Amino acid sequence: MWINYLKTAFRNLSRSKGFSIINILGLAVGIAVFVLITLYVQYEFSFDKHFKNADRIYRVTLDMQWSQGPTQETAIAPGPTAYHLEKEYPEVIAGTRLTFLDQSMIEYRPENGSSIKRFYEPNLMAADSNLFNVFNFKIIHGNLKALANKNTLVISEKASQKYFGKEDPIGKILVVDNALQLTVGAVMENIPQNTHFKTDFIASTVDRPEFDVNNWRPLQLYSYILFSDNADIGSFEEKLFDFRDRNYAPWKETSLFRIQKMLDIHLKNDRIFDFAITSDIRHMYVLSGVALLILIIASINFMNLSTARSIYRSKEVGVRKVVGGTRRMLITQFIGESIIVALVATFFAVVLIETILPEFREIVSAHISIDYKQNAILLLLLAIVVGFISGIYPAFFTSSFKPVSILKGQSDVGGSSIVVRKLLVIFQFMIMVLLLIGVGVIFLQMNFISNKDLGYDKDWIVYTTVDPSVASVAPNLIKNKLSTYANIEKVATTNVLPGTTPWGDHFKIEGMDDFFPLRTLGVDPDYLDVLDIQLASGRNFSYEFGTDSSACIINESAARRFGWNNESAIGKKVNWNFSQSWDNEIHGHVIGVVKDYHFKSLHEEVEALVLTMNSSFNHIIFAKVHPKDIEKTLQNFESVYTQIVSQFPFEYHFLDQDIKDLYEGEKRFETIIIYFVILAIFIACLGLLGLSAFVAEKKFKEIGIRKTFGASVPQVMILFSKEFAIWTIIANIIGWPVGWYLMNNWLDNFAYRIEIPWWLFVIVLIITLFVAISTVSYLAFRAALKNPVEAIRYE
Repeated sequence: MWINYLKTAFRNLSRSKGFSIINILGLAVGIAVFVLITLYVQYEFSFDKHFKNADRIYRVTLDMQWSQGPTQETAIAPGPTAYHLEKEYPEVIAGTRLTFLDQSMIEYRPENGSSIKRFYEPNLMAADSNLFNVFNFKIIHGNLKALANKNTLVISEKASQKYFGKEDPIGKILVVDNALQLTVGAVMENIPQNTHFKTDFIASTVDRPEFDVNNWRPLQLYSYILFSDNADIGSFEEKLFDFRDRNYAPWKETSLFRIQKMLDIHLKNDRIFDFAITSDIRHMYVLSGVALLILIIASINFMNLSTARSIYRSKEVGVRKVVGGTRRMLITQFIGESIIVALVATFFAVVLIETILPEFREIVSAHISIDYKQNAILLLLLAIVVGFISGIYPAFFTSSFKPVSILKGQSDVGGSSIVVRKLLVIFQFMIMVLLLIGVGVIFLQMNFISNKDLGYDKDWIVYTTVDPSVASVAPNLIKNKLSTYANIEKVATTNVLPGTTPWGDHFKIEGMDDFFPLRTLGVDPDYLDVLDIQLASGRNFSYEFGTDSSACIINESAARRFGWNNESAIGKKVNWNFSQSWDNEIHGHVIGVVKDYHFKSLHEEVEALVLTMNSSFNHIIFAKVHPKDIEKTLQNFESVYTQIVSQFPFEYHFLDQDIKDLYEGEKRFETIIIYFVILAIFIACLGLLGLSAFVAEKKFKEIGIRKTFGASVPQVMILFSKEFAIWTIIANIIGWPVGWYLMNNWLDNFAYRIEIPWWLFVIVLIITLFVAISTVSYLAFRAALKNPVEAIRYE
């Protein structure tokens, strides 16, 4: 019996080649898209799961609650936190602290006189020796206890190859920032890409003051703890209140310890002062929905075409029923045929996946892959499920034909099947409407971000950084030298890049009793001019006023927060400090108010900001350059840099590119959605093409008669397309409110966002009408051009 079913299935596929190709191609593209998106979403959800006991590793964080401002939910914790949690609570079986240093220059000076290898490394980690008790990094060479020794270093295989080639790295010395000598004590496996932190170098922390287990004041470290198997993690957070009161008593009124599941850091993280590689779980939900919707579109195509063409199999159904075939047997046969089609489509989907995958990896910036041997059963199950769902309605419908009516020639595909087919087409177009609205809103929001006035000039700003060890002298020397070049307009120094979150210092404002944190930015007197940041009142810093070293400039948000207007703020007293002791106050006053500008990304609202002329930490040098002969300008920049800090390599960046990179996740999301919406439209067009071909075939005689009575080609095309146009309009009316609701929620992720314009829905209507009518009109035009004699010659 099954052999007979297979023969029948392949005979029907070969008999209707055009419809078979449309069915198989539509399902193949739908399955390929579904698998690709699933691979990417699966990759994003796999972050940190490769660690042993990953579900029991938590990060301890600190919320700072201040009466004069909002709670700051940070990713950091006081230095001794993890150490004391391990000592004081039995359910914590291990704790470790780590931090990431600023970009460091690492060099290897071979003893054999070979050339020095010198590179900037962005993610040098410092961690205590308990790191390997929490994170099971595999040591492939050297001593697992290497970090317990002073001035030692654990490096990755990648770093070992980069600096030492085939040499044995153990015992070799790497020099950090031309000063600190670290001995390689071990080599570990490369950290997988799907880890929330990246490093190729882990330095020991012996004798580093910020890792002192008795100094609770530094807030620079990230603390991780590993719970035991039977730990009641839900109630542990309550114990942190007592822990805070005992160990963090001076700040217990303003601080709250929390624990954050490590597996949530990548996708569910909105804490500040975080180094973690993060994504947005909402994007993953949207992409998962898109994958499912595209698969539904492909399945709807199959259902529509199968039910529409069921009339051509009515006699087969009648004969099978007459000779004893039951409805159950017919349903099994038709569903089996659908599964066979889905299996064939899955084979072509695999071909498509292998073709697209390299480009897809570039788009999503992830090393995703698929092991077909390991996932063969899953692909088989996917094909069976898709085939079953796609074929179940056509199977029940076709098997319901009555043999007597069929054999009398009275069977037709009408009634309920036509209603269901219309509903499926409307639902299919509603999905397309939702996808188009999503693409439109994402595009408009990203365009809004790209073109929004940030309150400063980011164009043609080149910057470089110097190592902190020379930051007290080198930046001003470089600045003064660069200012002599005609193609460099202005130069300034600062300690924080625009677009990143500045650290905070503790301020006491005139008229207020308590200290509270504010974002602080160190600048020199030329900073406002280089970035063209506008003053709302008062004046800029100046070297001519000695008191400006203890003065400050605030932004409009800070003035409003303190209850001042722009004019009344001038001259107000402000006390603050830059030391970790929190005891040494600087007494200053406000000399100016700048207009609010977006010193962070547009995901966050403009906060209160204080600018100080504390230039001793300014390690970033900005230069406003002429667009003309930019290569010569960069050469001058490099020449000046190497003259003054020859021991460090020169690297430059453009500020506008950095600002664009802030929204890389959104841009990637936008690109993925656009590509897949195009594929969804392609799949829908395939279905419309097949359905309209069937309708053209059914109405061939009607068209011939109408043409005989004088109907023109345009009239025939309008008659043919009118019904599809009505379905499309209905789909838009249903899809608009749903699309508006979903995308409005997505826009809430941005502090600065667009309002969804009404004309977007009109454009979506026009696009969907164009897609529907142009697809259908092609076949309508062909049918209208045929000689009517061919249609009525046998009547």
